Amino acid sequence: MIPTWRTALPVLALGALIALSPIVTAPQAKAASSDSPTTTTDDKDKDKKEGKALRDIQELLKKSQFEPALAALVPYTAQHPDDANGWNLRGYASRKLGHYDVAFDYYERALAINPNHKGALEYMGELYVEMGQKDTARELLARLEGLCPQGCTEVAMLKGFIDGMSETAERRW
Repeated sequence: MIPTWRTALPVLALGALIALSPIVTAPQAKAASSDSPTTTTDDKDKDKKEGKALRDIQELLKKSQFEPALAALVPYTAQHPDDANGWNLRGYASRKLGHYDVAFDYYERALAINPNHKGALEYMGELYVEMGQKDTARELLARLEGLCPQGCTEVAMLKGFIDGMSETAERRW
């Protein structure tokens, strides 16, 4: 049997789980000692680990290693279901692999968490362009322009993508 992405994905996901397990382990439940929130060393370590996990995934994406990035994003988003950045990157990796239907769902999930997530709005606009729906992409561009009246990277990137002058493979995270 010739391996396809469907047969290779579970293997890649398992590899990512093993490789990233020290980074994305489930946090220990802690007892609240007062009514005021405090930041403990454990919280800071957890934030650093989560940030490092996303940075590692972004490095894979920069190298156009979309399958390993997607395999790493599956457990990441499972453990961090309220992280709009994780869902946005999962949509990006899926879109780059040509899985438009699921990419759309992941962008929607990111936007459900944060309706003003500029990255998700930009990438969803790019998805619409790739699907031949430039008018819908322009609607998202207008929404982004409302969020960035002075301009921002996401506006410039989506504008360029709509005009056919930009590609996100050379993405600055």
